[in-house]
Amino acid sequence: MRIATWNVNSIRTRVDRVVDYLKRADIDVLAMQEIKCKPEQFPMQAFIDAGYHVELHGLNQWNGVAFASKMPAEDVEIGFPEMPSFKDVHEARALGATFDGVRTAARSTTHTTHTSSSGSTGWPRRHRSGLKVANRLR
Repeated sequence: MRIATWNVNSIRTRVDRVVDYLKRADIDVLAMQEIKCKPEQFPMQAFIDAGYHVELHGLNQWNGVAFASKMPAEDVEIGFPEMPSFKDVHEARALGATFDGVRTAARSTTHTTHTSSSGSTGWPRRHRSGLKVANRLR
């Protein structure tokens, strides 16, 4: 299975480039970050026409994550524990799904200086700890 990830920085601006890449590189699952649109604004038809299913979580012009896949997603999960929020709205930064038995995540991270609306910096500290573990595994 060919799995790729791309920080698209606005899917509405780059839809043609993304769909072209999917076809040219024969990608089975693409995890996209920073789609920057609501579900009803996502250019769904371009992906459907290319033979892809789409799962997404997006809010207005901020963040947003999505999958484009040749097969339907199973066990779709939005968010993660202690996800950052702004004005009591959880940011659209994480999406998990299973494709042909392979668990995959689309996750857009925040800067480590981010604080939650309550002023807590607990999430960034835990995030940095996770990065340290990932770096040790390389």
